[in-house]
Amino acid sequence: SWALFRCNNPDYYYVMGGQGPFGFDCSGFAIHAYKDGANVDTHNASDTSNMVSELTRDGVFRALPFDYNTAMRGDIFMWDGSGYDGHACIYLGNGQICHAANSTIGIVGPVNYYPNNYQYMIRLNTGSLQYWDYSYSQTLWNYANSIIQNDYGTAGLLGNLYEESCHDP
Repeated sequence: SWALFRCNNPDYYYVMGGQGPFGFDCSGFAIHAYKDGANVDTHNASDTSNMVSELTRDGVFRALPFDYNTAMRGDIFMWDGSGYDGHACIYLGNGQICHAANSTIGIVGPVNYYPNNYQYMIRLNTGSLQYWDYSYSQTLWNYANSIIQNDYGTAGLLGNLYEESCHDP
């Protein structure tokens, strides 16, 4: 799992404005979980101020109003601030998230979800998968499924996105 491998790992750390490969801020961490972990085009997404517009530009992702009751494993929870005011984290399911918290806490997860002023959930749009050729979508499935698997053998990111009835608050 790309995201969980970097959580609680001293080789990876929080840095303001960080886009990797070892130092990440909250948006850099969420963006690279999809970009590097799942080989998904994240365009020019770089921080919370342009994340929604860049990730949803071609329909591969969609932004939804934040609703914890319909959150699904793999959603990016965020609020859109001006630079440092925003925050993004990846929802793991079962009330847990992983994220690059700050320079004191670092990159952590799984940790319990904490209520914030989240505005959006950014979700990989499975409806767009039907237009991809089979070999590419199968490759995407394999990568994305590996982003978020925990030690308990959870089905993973796309497995739950395909099962629309599986909401995991």
